Amino acid sequence: MRIYAGIDPGLQGGIVAITEKGQMKSWKMPITKAGIDANGLFKLFGGLKTKAEVIIIIEDVHSIFGVSASANFTFGFVCGAIEAIVIAHELRFIKVAPKTWQKELWISSDIQYKPLKEGKTKASVDTKQTSQLTAKRLFPTFDFRGTERSKKDHDGIIDAALLAEYGRRKNI
Repeated sequence: MRIYAGIDPGLQGGIVAITEKGQMKSWKMPITKAGIDANGLFKLFGGLKTKAEVIIIIEDVHSIFGVSASANFTFGFVCGAIEAIVIAHELRFIKVAPKTWQKELWISSDIQYKPLKEGKTKASVDTKQTSQLTAKRLFPTFDFRGTERSKKDHDGIIDAALLAEYGRRKNI
């Protein structure tokens, strides 16, 4: 059996595992007050590895324009830690650019636009809203909240689910 684990990196990221048969489980990115919980992440991947062949699909992201150098450094550190833990477990992984998985999974009826800004002639796609609609269409019964007490869906879990589904569809 194969498990496809999608990872939306970052401290507010998420991890979703999907089996070949479509069974799903999600986790918020394990963190501590100091940052990423590397031990927690290591244990999570170790637990998955004992159950099946695990293929990791990591969103291939880069520095974020308009964000402080410190925040970008932290984001890069988290991405590096995730990759190092995956490699330490000797798990197969790929990195997928957001536009690649979005093109594969989004359909025209999912696409939502941000309000048109003054002076602009073309509205930009609201990627969070579009991904949420896509995830709800593909997995209508799955709970995308970060915890049972959460009122809103967790963006990191939504993107992680879509990354895992991308891997499953492509049979990576």
